[in-house]
Amino acid sequence: MKIKESTGELPPADLWTALVTEPGTGVCLISSSGVIRYLNQACADIFMGRGTNTARMKGRSLAQLYDRAFATERMALIRATLKGGRPVLFRAFWRGRQHYSWLTPHDDLVLVVTRRHGATMEAGLEGAASSGYRRIDSSVVGLGPLAELTPPERVVLALLGDGMSAAEAAAALSRSPNTVRTHQRRIGEKLGVHGRAALVKYVQRIGLTLGDVSGR
Repeated sequence: MKIKESTGELPPADLWTALVTEPGTGVCLISSSGVIRYLNQACADIFMGRGTNTARMKGRSLAQLYDRAFATERMALIRATLKGGRPVLFRAFWRGRQHYSWLTPHDDLVLVVTRRHGATMEAGLEGAASSGYRRIDSSVVGLGPLAELTPPERVVLALLGDGMSAAEAAAALSRSPNTVRTHQRRIGEKLGVHGRAALVKYVQRIGLTLGDVSGR
């Protein structure tokens, strides 16, 4: 995509090149009608899976690529960003990982810059509001590998990742510690992550919260 340097609508060409080639940073341009006008490989990897061909997504609408809930939520977000003219910081849990997207309006397009982040990211977001960004959390969850777990197992995983012991998680859920330990063992078997310490690190890496698995 050719970037117009004179209008100031999008970053100058050299900054744009640096942005779209930064490892792990997904960049896309989406029109007001939900059509993807541009995306880099990192964006395709984050939203569709590693190694996805960008040609599969470019020029297609969100409604064509995703299920109804995902497409409806994202279209509402894009329209609100364009209508309000105010940038948005959007948090979502998708394909089994937490990610944050920064959306900024540019005429009839929305620039979306996305990065995956672990649990420590939240502490670094205090400056977003002061920078003019409106914070929105997604209500659509893509569990990815966590879909293999039962709903109770997902809740236990989130509680363990939040630092609770088996006994503390049991008290929070009004269950016995043995029940929680059984869930923990089954979680480890399904995810290939064994032991409480390893599960805590896993949850912190993917950025899972209790709200992602409890329906808020």
